[in-house]
Amino acid sequence: EVPSSMFQVEFAYTITATLCNFLRACRSAAVQLVVIDDVLPTVSIVGPKVLTVYSKAVLSVSVKASVSSGCSQSNSATALSFVYGWSVAQAGTGIATNVETVSKDKSRLLLQPFALQPQSLYTITVIAMIQSTSKSASTSVQVQVVQGSIFAVIAGGSTQSFRMFDKGVVDGSLSYDEDQPGRESTVIPALAFAWTCVTEMPVFSAICSVQMNSSSTASPLLQFIASLESAANTTSAVHLLVSDSQRSSEATVRLVINPSDAPSIVFSQLSSTSITVAEQFSLRSTVSFRGPGSCVWTI
Repeated sequence: EVPSSMFQVEFAYTITATLCNFLRACRSAAVQLVVIDDVLPTVSIVGPKVLTVYSKAVLSVSVKASVSSGCSQSNSATALSFVYGWSVAQAGTGIATNVETVSKDKSRLLLQPFALQPQSLYTITVIAMIQSTSKSASTSVQVQVVQGSIFAVIAGGSTQSFRMFDKGVVDGSLSYDEDQPGRESTVIPALAFAWTCVTEMPVFSAICSVQMNSSSTASPLLQFIASLESAANTTSAVHLLVSDSQRSSEATVRLVINPSDAPSIVFSQLSSTSITVAEQFSLRSTVSFRGPGSCVWTI
């Protein structure tokens, strides 16, 4: 190892190594070395250079910058100060995407959910520049944004009870596309709704025991009425299919039709369908009586 103090800036050196054996036969190799008065940056992605993410997820990309001078390298935190510039472009088109990082650490790109479009490939490029010399280096990472899923959701619980001659509504408006920000995505035309119904009890029949409003069978809210005498004491399975051109999801609710003088129970709010041991669970219902009555909860 040759100390760097032996070299002068802007001089060229030839370094020769000679190896001889005991018979005094020798062989040499040489290398040319030019000493420059410059500090060059290097920058690299922390982690893989190809990422696969969902549009709903937070995207985080970090880089590590360092400087090299001669044969040594030093971390930017202890040497020179860097300025970082990020750019995001859709691969194949080169069209820049107007997204901004929300990270205070400029060596980290942090994009909020839904900043990138699903089913798209992006090239994220970062340039690290030494602030004092304007010398820079760049690197990039490929980000594949995959398509999420559609979820059909029926409010009010999996079993709901109604009385004869009641006008009822089955609410599928909580259905959502996880590629869209917010559950209100059900109002967009890209999602199609289709309701179907069969009678399960007391005897299975392909004919539903309740009468569905035909104008609502393709909307998020299904309207129905149990107007036939034969509907009393029956259970019907109402199926919801939510779809777009590529994806679909299904959900089912069972409608219990009681006599006209029976109470009606509908779960109006469900705080969560899955909880941890430490979480609180909230469940609310709407109960109506024709006369005096009381409610008892059991688990």
